Amino acid sequence: MMDLVELSERYWDELSSTLDQDQRRAFKAMMNCRQQSAGGSYYACTSCGHVHYHCRSCGNRFCSRCQNHRASQWLHRQKQRLLPCPYFMVTFTLPSSLRAIPRWRRKEMFDALFMASSQALKEMCKDRLGGECGMIGVLHTHGRDLCYHPHIHYIVPGLVLNSQEKLLRVIKKNYLVNNKALGALYRGKFLAALTEHKIGFQSSLYAKSGMWMPKCRPRASCPRILSRSSCEV
Repeated sequence: MMDLVELSERYWDELSSTLDQDQRRAFKAMMNCRQQSAGGSYYACTSCGHVHYHCRSCGNRFCSRCQNHRASQWLHRQKQRLLPCPYFMVTFTLPSSLRAIPRWRRKEMFDALFMASSQALKEMCKDRLGGECGMIGVLHTHGRDLCYHPHIHYIVPGLVLNSQEKLLRVIKKNYLVNNKALGALYRGKFLAALTEHKIGFQSSLYAKSGMWMPKCRPRASCPRILSRSSCEV
């Protein structure tokens, strides 16, 4: 099976015409990784005098040749941090009409996307579950078919912490919060942020609640023993 670099080398003529400048730079770096074109350094043994030439790595985080081991190490570290509770993956997407925002305004749009979605999750958990939740969010700018499709995946542990009552509540059901209410809160915060950044959008987006609905899916729980101080919700 060919990796990403081998595929890009074989189909570069067809692929290059579909890439923007940043993507083309990343692919070029990966194709030059550990090749003569990337340059390198000579290493000599002080005992026998043997000289070895080592080609430079590109260091690109998407490169399967030089960064795969770091990704595996990162994944192992994250597994060690799992909490003794079920987990949920909550995905927030944008309506298709907002994907036409010019590239030079995307930073403000992504900032608004992170702010609106994370605050909506925090407020819903506090109001409905009575405590503070934690989360890890990852922005995906493209879908699996490589089309431009910004969305954020949040990994949310199924527990909330109420520091005032010194209470940890663990969710035992495959249900986090109401998706419809969460989507409405997210929509209001995101469109308000776009207005603040003076980014125009269609007023009809306020009425189209269905396209703002997040997806909340339960994921496997950690097999560790639950704390005695926890209680079910």
